[in-house]
Amino acid sequence: MLSFLKESFFVGTAIKAFNFFKNKYNSSLLCLILTKTANIASSSYTSKLLKSYIYKEPLYKTSLTNALIKKLSTIFDKLFDFLHNIFAKLIEGSLICNFIKDTLKKGALPLCLFFGLLFMSLSTGAMLIKYIFSSFTVNVIIIGLAVFLFGFILGFVGLFFNKIKESFIYSVIMWILEGLS
Repeated sequence: MLSFLKESFFVGTAIKAFNFFKNKYNSSLLCLILTKTANIASSSYTSKLLKSYIYKEPLYKTSLTNALIKKLSTIFDKLFDFLHNIFAKLIEGSLICNFIKDTLKKGALPLCLFFGLLFMSLSTGAMLIKYIFSSFTVNVIIIGLAVFLFGFILGFVGLFFNKIKESFIYSVIMWILEGLS
């Protein structure tokens, strides 16, 4: 880690908080229950059957049809890349492109909502997949919950920004930030 980050108060506090919650989780009843459940699930007949199908080399990789499809997809990829280069020059002044550019310039609230939902769903899906394949560790839980919380906050800001702007806490934070500059 860079030396100026090691000496930072916020980074040091974040590392200490991460280690504190990691140690508390390792000694918690929830960790014990999840570990036992993951061990039971990984040693079950269903899990072994799923793993035997998932990790097996698919037969289609050596087939003639697969080779033909790969060759056709390479040809179509080159064709569509050529068409993309032609149409990219034609749509520079299009209404849709201008609308997207104007939306990005006006504000980021729809993007906050979109990325908030994206982060929440990705972290939930990743944690479920890790749990199903019994590689569910403390770091996965902490990172997954942190990403989910970040997405929740982004989505909350995207939905209720006008209400947040009217709140007392927002005005106090803005007052502090204006005083610092």
